[in-house]
Amino acid sequence: MVLDYGPDAALLARYRRDYEASKRGGGAGGGGGIGWLQLQDGVNVVRILPPYGEGDQYSIVVGQHFGLGSERRAGVFCPRLTLGFDGRTPLVDWSCPVCEYTDLVRGSARRGRELSRARDLGAVTRWVCQVLDRDGDDVDAPLLWSFGLPVYGQLLGFLTGTYPDLLDADEGQDIAVRKVRQDRSTTYTLSPEGKPSPVSDAALERLVDLKSYIKSRIPRPEELGRVLDGRGEGEASAGP
Repeated sequence: MVLDYGPDAALLARYRRDYEASKRGGGAGGGGGIGWLQLQDGVNVVRILPPYGEGDQYSIVVGQHFGLGSERRAGVFCPRLTLGFDGRTPLVDWSCPVCEYTDLVRGSARRGRELSRARDLGAVTRWVCQVLDRDGDDVDAPLLWSFGLPVYGQLLGFLTGTYPDLLDADEGQDIAVRKVRQDRSTTYTLSPEGKPSPVSDAALERLVDLKSYIKSRIPRPEELGRVLDGRGEGEASAGP
């Protein structure tokens, strides 16, 4: 097996459109696309949006494989670890060749470059929700925010503590997110603004069905297979 890690052209085109939209700060458009939140160093003010549909959760658990593409910067959603709103059931019923490859390498007790590469390709657990960038060009454009366990833990603390209505469309609040880079690490500190900040009807009308949107962007085995076989071209991003 050749290990070139270049995603196939169709998959790349889809993620490239999303990535370009995120750089423009674009939200959901007529084609159902939505950009990604790009947090700047320092303080960013965001408003986490309520769920799209009744019975939905505000966020969804995803697995993401990073380090793909010719420059090893691209990422895709993992079929195995991207889950439904119950947090247990995969959104799709097909396998993940990238996970199978990393499991095989780790299980064979190999050492050196291949083992290091398998570790780099291992899926990372993230959470994705929809937010408004209060400092953005279009304050009514929903964006996707992908974050890790430290941010998720802070949000859980707010929701189960002093701010149970944090995400409510009328009574919820903006959140100040302080991003600080230090050496090779980046920390995020969240602080609710302390007063209600209603979400406009225009923003609510532009929400996307988060579950369907993420599901439509989970690569099939043949697409990810081309990543491992080195038959793809270029690269793209599944998030910031």
